[in-house]
Amino acid sequence: MNQACLSEALYQAGLEFDSSDFAALFLLSFFLAVMCAPLVLWWYQRRVEKLMRTQGSGPSRGADDPSKVAESPTAFAGEGQVLIDAAAQGARGAFEAVRHGATVFAVIAGLVMTVSAMFLDNEDLASPSAWLLSAVYALVVTVGAITPLLIMQSALKNKRVWIMVPFALLVALILEDLAFDTTMSVADRVSLSATGAIAVALLYLAIIGRRIRNVVPLLTLLMFFILGALYAVIIPIGTFTEACESGVVALVGLVLLIALPWLLTRVGFWLTGFLTDAYERNAFSDSQFQVGLWSLIIVLVIAIDTTVDDDDVMFSVWSLGIVLAWVLAAVAYGRRLRRLKPWAAPQPLLLLRVFSSRRDTHRLLDDVTYRWSFLGPIHLVGGPDLARDYLEPHELLLFLRRRLREQFILDADDLTVRLTRLEQRADPDARYRINEFFCLDDTWQLTVQRLLGLAPVILLDLRGFTRDRAGTAYELELLASSGALPRTVLIYDERTDEALVAETLEAVPGAGLSDEQIVHENDGDSVERVTAALAAAAAGAR
Repeated sequence: MNQACLSEALYQAGLEFDSSDFAALFLLSFFLAVMCAPLVLWWYQRRVEKLMRTQGSGPSRGADDPSKVAESPTAFAGEGQVLIDAAAQGARGAFEAVRHGATVFAVIAGLVMTVSAMFLDNEDLASPSAWLLSAVYALVVTVGAITPLLIMQSALKNKRVWIMVPFALLVALILEDLAFDTTMSVADRVSLSATGAIAVALLYLAIIGRRIRNVVPLLTLLMFFILGALYAVIIPIGTFTEACESGVVALVGLVLLIALPWLLTRVGFWLTGFLTDAYERNAFSDSQFQVGLWSLIIVLVIAIDTTVDDDDVMFSVWSLGIVLAWVLAAVAYGRRLRRLKPWAAPQPLLLLRVFSSRRDTHRLLDDVTYRWSFLGPIHLVGGPDLARDYLEPHELLLFLRRRLREQFILDADDLTVRLTRLEQRADPDARYRINEFFCLDDTWQLTVQRLLGLAPVILLDLRGFTRDRAGTAYELELLASSGALPRTVLIYDERTDEALVAETLEAVPGAGLSDEQIVHENDGDSVERVTAALAAAAAGAR
């Protein structure tokens, strides 16, 4: 084997690698992750449904075993309005941190884009109109890029409508930029316009959909390493073909085809495993993970300077300035986060519900749990209806490794271990986490019994409650028989069988509900009313 040939081929292969190619690979990985996310979520939900129908090592005990229903925790010693104000303050603090970082990025990146475009395009530096046009272009790009983050972190209603404004601006900018480019044919301009609009649409889809936001960051990393493995194989094989004999090419190509994909895939799973371990240690929250990925995508899209005839465009003035803006924005975001203080007296919330596939029912729970996450951790029994909504990075990684069963409670001993490891700390953004307990068919009742003793306030979502919902009827009867009903808030809608609720409670002596404990979804301002009722329950104001 010719050692000189191999050395030369490896050297030439190294020259072929370009940082702009890596940026393009990452962007391609992101787009593929967005497109594959619905399939992964569907597959994950089907797996959860299958596991929930299986049996564990033993049946769970019913509510007639009082030893399994822990004593109710101490209620918050204060007024309910204090909790409402604390939740609002926490949400404002989290939004201000994102806004501060996004503003730093927009200002610096906008200045870099304006100045570099003027100098690199040889514009008339003395022309005010040229400076104004360049500044407007930079403003539209940066504002359109960061606005989705601000909208999704805000308390605005109809966020899907608001987010269409920056989306339309970016698409209009793409169309305008290509419409006046006389160096390309009409077909090329139409093709690039469609491609740009689709790319922007995928970016916005990844940030606006809660379910997709949950899985895209991790899928992007895995896709990047898979595509990187293919890229790392194709380039060396081409250089070996040019520099070496056919026998050497065949041997080296075989080794690369086997070794590089395996190695890079292993590195990818190791890195994702490292990130999920860091997530489990509260190093960052799911929201921070999503903000980090979105901002990185923005940097890669804007930083690729196609106006510079350079072999490595990522080292242009434009690109380095954008990267610097991203670094400074991350520092500003981190400094603001360090100012946030989690609620000192966390109030865990137990969420029980009628399993439902209707998206409109999930939206109310999303808004309520987001607000309450600034007050304390939220415990819920996982189900196929919310499995995709509250999918966390470590759960996704276990699913992709075909180890999702490890997340399920198999018996009473397994439940005890899970409860001792229950996460009660707040993340760096001052939010507490949602602790999802996945149960088998014979362990969910025991899990509900044990969770009753961990939460001073309980939310029971009875929307869609009918006689067919035996599991929810069991939970309602358990709340009444265990004495937990006074600290429970119930949500009704037009589908709730209120007569059946009354009938179930009548079977338990002394059980009853006050009007303040019941929130009808069709009354308007349901989120505010549910939050206020929960705060009153946590404060013992009944």
